[in-house]
Amino acid sequence: MKLPEVIDIVKNFEADNHTRILTGCAAAAMIGAVLCAFKAGSVVADIIKGRKRESENELLDLQDGRVTKESFDIQQKENNKKTIVKVAKTVAPAVGLAGVSLLLMIKAQKDNESVIESLGVSLAASKVANDKLMETVKAQKSAEEKLLGEPKAKAVQEETVKEKLGSDRVPDPDPINLEHLKGGGVLYYDLVMDKYFEGPLGIVDKGISECTITAIQDMAVSVNEFYDAVGSNFHPKFGDILGWRAEDIGPNGILISKTSMLTESGKPCVCLDYDFHLLTENFL
Repeated sequence: MKLPEVIDIVKNFEADNHTRILTGCAAAAMIGAVLCAFKAGSVVADIIKGRKRESENELLDLQDGRVTKESFDIQQKENNKKTIVKVAKTVAPAVGLAGVSLLLMIKAQKDNESVIESLGVSLAASKVANDKLMETVKAQKSAEEKLLGEPKAKAVQEETVKEKLGSDRVPDPDPINLEHLKGGGVLYYDLVMDKYFEGPLGIVDKGISECTITAIQDMAVSVNEFYDAVGSNFHPKFGDILGWRAEDIGPNGILISKTSMLTESGKPCVCLDYDFHLLTENFL
């Protein structure tokens, strides 16, 4: 790897983790400040003890008449200044690191607030865009119903299902492969995935509603996520990369049609039909 590439990687990493880096540096500086303060404490204590001994000796010299009162005062001031300088130099690293830590934490907090503010703006813009998308899609999808009329649209939907089945009736499910969901009672048949399951009335509408929200937020939702939403353990082959995009949202959510049919034995059945997309361009 060449040096410019390494520099670009470092720059990108720093940009993506700027706040974390500042917080980490602030924590490191504070730890360093604590360690320096702990070490400086014993040094300062020794300096003060040494100055105290010097002061006692200077006082003895004054009492014995070896120095005058004026010389004693001058010497006291000079030695006290030297002691203050020594103490200041000793505690300076701890104080400096503590100051740096405080500044870094303030900077990280400000950056974090800016990120939160930007995120709020982005989410607001995203919501406006999603609302606009929903309005556009609803207008497009409802155009067909307005043109044909709702009864006509349902009739076309039923004929489409019958054509795909190749019969007026849905084949009876194999009891071994029929999945019974909690609170089941209504028979459902997924025409696309050839899947039968029994579930409570409205469970498919619940799944469509949840998946519609996911599609708006993530711009797509998979078939597996739909089956998770209805409470099924069924995950068809490639079900994680097949599904619906945000543009597949109609007036009632993601475009899954429900057609009331009868099985060959005469049992009522709700037939599910839909078109799906490949949700990844990297699938081979």
